[in-house]
Amino acid sequence: MNHPNSYKHLSIDERFVIQFLYMKGYSIRKIAKHLNREPSTISRELKRNSYTENQKRIYSYEKAQLWYQVRKSRKGLRYFNNRRLIIFIFYALTVLQYSPEQISGRLQKLYPKNKKLHISFKTIYTYIYFFQKVMGWNLVQYLRRGGKKYRKNWRKIAQKEGNQDIYTIQQRPEIKEVGHWEGDTIEGKKGSGYVFTFVEKLSRYTLMSYVSSKTLKESSSKVLQKLSQIPSKKLLSITYDNGTEMLHNGLYKIIQETKDMKVFFANPGKPYQRALNENTNGLIRQYLPKGIDFKKLTGLEEYIQQIEIKLNHRARKCLQYYTPHEIFFGMKPKLFPIKVLHLNYNPLFSIFFTPLC
Repeated sequence: MNHPNSYKHLSIDERFVIQFLYMKGYSIRKIAKHLNREPSTISRELKRNSYTENQKRIYSYEKAQLWYQVRKSRKGLRYFNNRRLIIFIFYALTVLQYSPEQISGRLQKLYPKNKKLHISFKTIYTYIYFFQKVMGWNLVQYLRRGGKKYRKNWRKIAQKEGNQDIYTIQQRPEIKEVGHWEGDTIEGKKGSGYVFTFVEKLSRYTLMSYVSSKTLKESSSKVLQKLSQIPSKKLLSITYDNGTEMLHNGLYKIIQETKDMKVFFANPGKPYQRALNENTNGLIRQYLPKGIDFKKLTGLEEYIQQIEIKLNHRARKCLQYYTPHEIFFGMKPKLFPIKVLHLNYNPLFSIFFTPLC
């Protein structure tokens, strides 16, 4: 007499048979008898790996096998029952735009003694691809650069036109405190405007301001208005390239005289002297890709403000997983630093806020 096989894991072939017979309406006992398995084994399999679709219970052998493989791996889904942790991963990935490595580092920073909340970035990647394959949730789109290969693309440096009344980068003192910035400009589609960007060198705190043109009147008004949001003790210097918006139209003189801060200029053709700002512009390009028509964006000012908020509340590896906002203002870290704005709402969150059965 053959005894039911109750101690081995189900194979993918057995799961295929379960799917076929289950769709045919076979009872759990008949399926178990056909596979020489205990009915309890089949019952657990269907309960664990079936789902409801259009008010009908569905069992997919492919999805069931994938669930099994993830559970079997050392990474596993041992964090899945921690609802608050899963919510934070979704929140950090979709709202804060954190990378998996930043999410992992941030959790260790927030909870250094709670090992249960220390999840590796590789495990987070496993979750992302697992949810996409099993649940059909496209979380890969939220990964940095959307999976595209990184490619350096330095801006062309404008030629210096004989201005002698300037400070060069060689004259800039050693940076030891918060308050020294790098500046640049992101250009939209021709005629649609520009975005001034400033990033503080020690904290990575970022400022952004849109201008429709590079005229001295509008540029100076917008830049000074933005810098006025920062305490004067944290406005010590700005390092810029040799572009027309700062050097050639005299905007740097207005900044120096109005804000009592020095403006230094990098050497032509040496973008590495402002590598931090170039890198920050690369992060901004995730939201404002090259060739974008600023005039076609509704609520442009609010959108730019949201980009600024996201960058400043994003945990950085170079900051030991503090955020630029925390370093710049000397604040303690928070798990949920910004609210989920309506423009960022993701329906995936709703599954975590439903009552437990």
